[in-house]
Amino acid sequence: MAKIRGIEASGAEYKIGFSRGVFFTKMFSPTFGIQPEILYTQKGFEVSEFGITVKFKAEYLEIPILFKFQPETEGKLAPNCYGGPVLAFASSTKLGAEDFGASIDMDIANKKSMDFGFAFGGGFSLKAGSGQFVMDVRFNMGLAKNLDDVSPNETIYYIDLDDLDSIPTEINLALEDGSAPNWKNLTLALYVGYAFPLGGSGE
Repeated sequence: MAKIRGIEASGAEYKIGFSRGVFFTKMFSPTFGIQPEILYTQKGFEVSEFGITVKFKAEYLEIPILFKFQPETEGKLAPNCYGGPVLAFASSTKLGAEDFGASIDMDIANKKSMDFGFAFGGGFSLKAGSGQFVMDVRFNMGLAKNLDDVSPNETIYYIDLDDLDSIPTEINLALEDGSAPNWKNLTLALYVGYAFPLGGSGE
């Protein structure tokens, strides 16, 4: 579930998306390790009012570096918690709108190509065969605005959904003075996966 936070983020609602990728866990001791990942994640938010739904849709290639704590337990079930920095690269940022059947989809030209944030969460692993089923819940908080400032004359203030031919395919999304809204990414995710040992190391 993705959303934004910031001064101009009032009225934003959660947008459902997907995050998927691969991870590698290296335990330096029975309880402490590091887990780098590569993820492709959908973010953004929705606003619905007077029959109009506006969607801010952003997709990122994320590289979390997570520091993991896993207490020693007996049996097949092992809990864990983690946290660490996340570097993200925007691959696509669009603005979509729907109004009683009419719909548009525009690229956002002033998207910020890079984001930096922090993720933390926890979950458990369950031994299954030679590997483990894993499940965790993660909170990811962006620390930088996801849009760049532009010149005031490069900002579009009004879009008429009744005249689709006049709507541009690419826009700058900014306030009247050209400054980017104070939007920062926010996601809450549930991950389910399977981990298997590499090279017979058992890690």
